[in-house]
Amino acid sequence: MTALPITLLGATLLGEWSYTMTFEHVHDISFWISVVIASFAGVFITYIVFLCTTVNGPLVTSITGNAKDILQTVLGALLFNDFIPTVKNVSGILVSFLGAGLFSYLKLQDSLAKGAKEAEKKGDTSAVAEKVGGGGDSETLTEKA
Repeated sequence: MTALPITLLGATLLGEWSYTMTFEHVHDISFWISVVIASFAGVFITYIVFLCTTVNGPLVTSITGNAKDILQTVLGALLFNDFIPTVKNVSGILVSFLGAGLFSYLKLQDSLAKGAKEAEKKGDTSAVAEKVGGGGDSETLTEKA
C-alpha cells in the first residue's frame, strides 16, 4: 500500500498505462482475482516473517526460511513437469542449501557462545547450562559453548 502511489505516479509519468491496457488478459476477471490473491498472499507472508522475527528472533527466522526454501524447491521440482534434473542444477541447489544450513548452524553456535559469555559475566551459570545442555561450572560451559 505504501508503494502504490509511487507506482501509479511512475506509471503515469513513464506512459505505462497504454502498454498496460493492451495486455491481453486485462479484462479477464480470473486474472484480476489471481492478482488480488497473490497480493494478499505477499502481504500475509511479509507479516508472518516480521512476526516470526519479533517473537523468535532473527536466527529462528533464518532457519525456518531455509526449511521453507528447501520445501518449496522440492515441491516445485516434483509438481512442475518442466524441471529437468541435471548434475549441474541439482548440485547448485544442494550447494545453496548446504551454504544456508552451514550459515544457520554457525550463527546458532555464535549465539550460544555469546549467551554463555553473558551469563558468566552475570554469574548465572544455571541458565547457560540448560541452554547448552550441560553442567553448571563455568569451565564446562565455556568448553561446550
